[in-house]
Amino acid sequence: MKKYVVILSGKKKNTLTEQLLHEHVEHLKNINKQGRLFICGPLVNSDKAIKIIHANSMEEALKIAHSDPFTINSYYPNIEVLELEEANEANEYLLKV
Repeated sequence: MKKYVVILSGKKKNTLTEQLLHEHVEHLKNINKQGRLFICGPLVNSDKAIKIIHANSMEEALKIAHSDPFTINSYYPNIEVLELEEANEANEYLLKV
């Protein structure tokens, strides 16, 4: 599986409800149980948040990203999904690519 970076931005401050937060957390729990969530969280002092997810294709990554209640309800109205080319020890930080 490939990794995709989901960048959420434009957070609408003071509009978060307890229900929306719980729906978002349930979404995160579900994609985590499916082995799709690598890491997520809001960026400090920013109107942005990120998720790194596992998916087989960009189409699948977009489907996962757009199924988040934060996106559906426009709490984060802007979304960008980018494929990550992972640099790590196993590929000598892309020197062997």
